[in-house]
Amino acid sequence: MASTSGRLTVAMLLAATVVARSATVSQAAPEVTAPQVQPPAQVTAKADIRQSQKTRLTPGHLKSRTTAASRPRVTAVASRSPLGVPGRWRQIFDDEFSGQALNTKLWVTHDGWTKQNRVTTLGKNVYVFGGQLHLVLSDAQHGSAIATAGSRTNFGLPVGGVAEASIYFPSNGSGACSNWPAWWVSGPKAPRAGEHDIAEVLGGRVSVVYHSPSGAHNKGTISGAFCGKWHSFGLHRMAHSAEVLLDGRVVKRYPTDDNGAPECLILSHGAHLSPHTGLSNAVRVDFVRAWAPAS
Repeated sequence: MASTSGRLTVAMLLAATVVARSATVSQAAPEVTAPQVQPPAQVTAKADIRQSQKTRLTPGHLKSRTTAASRPRVTAVASRSPLGVPGRWRQIFDDEFSGQALNTKLWVTHDGWTKQNRVTTLGKNVYVFGGQLHLVLSDAQHGSAIATAGSRTNFGLPVGGVAEASIYFPSNGSGACSNWPAWWVSGPKAPRAGEHDIAEVLGGRVSVVYHSPSGAHNKGTISGAFCGKWHSFGLHRMAHSAEVLLDGRVVKRYPTDDNGAPECLILSHGAHLSPHTGLSNAVRVDFVRAWAPAS
């Protein structure tokens, strides 16, 4: 997220509730060894979406159709180990958004979260249907956000862990990204515990920003055009450094100086200049997964 006082306040609101979780969350996978090969850019699709799932939660004023062509394709390998990170792993978090509502065991919907990338977030702007999470910007003042802090599992990504999400960021139709969405992790009492903005749209481009006691560190944009398409964005959080991965390929490396506390997972959708609103311009998420090194 952008380095503003409003955003730091948001992270502080999460502080009291983020605690370390070593237990497996949701559908745990057995220990596996990640292959040390370049992952394919595109592979098999999720299960077909039933017509009832496509329409059940779509309100009349926000119309959208989810087609087979618009769904992401995910490798079997990706479901068992983090893309592009060699080693032996155990899965500690997994949400495939396969239900018809947000899983409140894993997430909290932020309703009334103010000054969040220029919007107030509303719970009614969060939808789960068709095997995907949809985060809507309903108008220029009202967006959406979910986080693991404060949920029943209260998940936090530990040092050594990997977080990965398959995300469709909306495009403005002219080759740039629209609005101000982000996929990020944040620790308690930020910036002491750090914040990694794994994929944040700034000025129409996907960027990486790290916040810590030493300040806000903008690591620049990820080269290429990634909005209007499905991509996997991952973070490998190490003791004194971090790597951001795009579709299993490391695109950013940087040193870190936070205190190492667990960091909650956050997805948000705010407004920028000339906002594109409605369900057809939603941020869509196919899955969120996390791993820790296998002991």
